[in-house]
Amino acid sequence: MPAKNQNRADLPIWLAIPIVIAALVIGGFLIFHDVQPPARPTVQTIDINHASTTPASSTMTPPKTFVDPSPANFDKKIFNQSSKDALRKTSETSWSVKGGRLFMQVRRDNTGKLAVRYVYPYEDFLPKDTVAMLRTRWIMTETVKLMDELQITADQWEKLNAIKLNTDTQIPAAERKKLMALFEEAIAAMPKNEIVNGGLPTVAEEKLTDFLREMDEKYYDTTIARANRLAEDVKALFTETQYAGLMRRYGTW
Repeated sequence: MPAKNQNRADLPIWLAIPIVIAALVIGGFLIFHDVQPPARPTVQTIDINHASTTPASSTMTPPKTFVDPSPANFDKKIFNQSSKDALRKTSETSWSVKGGRLFMQVRRDNTGKLAVRYVYPYEDFLPKDTVAMLRTRWIMTETVKLMDELQITADQWEKLNAIKLNTDTQIPAAERKKLMALFEEAIAAMPKNEIVNGGLPTVAEEKLTDFLREMDEKYYDTTIARANRLAEDVKALFTETQYAGLMRRYGTW
């Protein structure tokens, strides 16, 4: 009878042991968890400026700069407003004719055909800001080098490429035909297509330069107006900061 009562007295102790052990384990876990440093949130940094201004090189129109096939015609010793009105042979296959402010630049291509441009030395009389904007479009292989520095976007680049920057003087076909006939007469009349030692020009050469002066007077205003308009179109693509950077690059000569 006493033994039976002793077993009943010991029974609560055995039940309490698992409860104590479980409490110790849970308490230890909670204590360990509390002393750990809080997990840092993962932050993803996005460079908004870089993402918006860096062009996609795989899709961007490649930069191109037109270089006239007869560079001798654009030598600044000849291609300037102070040059005397005359017909000059600039190379074996090219000639430059000046009449008034206008130049008739002629070259013979690989097929033997004569190709002609009617152009002005804009740098001699247009404002620097106008010339700088024209250069921005003309010299795309240089403009592309400014994209990172000026944060020029791919969209701006494509719009710049889309501007058709033809600033040559547009002379109607009938007058171009007459100019070519006078040019061929002039070069045929001269053993050398240049003024040598102060020699006088032939009658054919004077007829050519006289008619070219007429074309200058007739089409100068419309040509300059178009150049100014194209320069404004280029300027409109850029912010004031970008414009200032382009002026630093192209506004001096």
